[in-house]
Amino acid sequence: MSQEKINQRAKAWAAAKSDFYRRAAIAGGVSLVLAGINLATSPDKLWFWWVVLAMAIGLAMRAVKIFAKVKVEEYQREMIEKEQAKDQDQSPRG
Repeated sequence: MSQEKINQRAKAWAAAKSDFYRRAAIAGGVSLVLAGINLATSPDKLWFWWVVLAMAIGLAMRAVKIFAKVKVEEYQREMIEKEQAKDQDQSPRG
């Protein structure tokens, strides 16, 4: 893999990771605002948890997409390297 391709992938991963953290911070802020509104207007009925749950599910799905992809790519790269090493060991030497 060329150095330029490695740099592009690293930049894309860093951008995805920072985007995830930005979204998490926004979701946290929105959750606090909604909790304040809920507690100020109807403290006997806590509806803001449903919104928080929906945002948490969305963030969890995004986290899996971003962070699990890295692990899968690393695993695939390791498996390819093992197969290449095995093929080189089994090739006839003349």
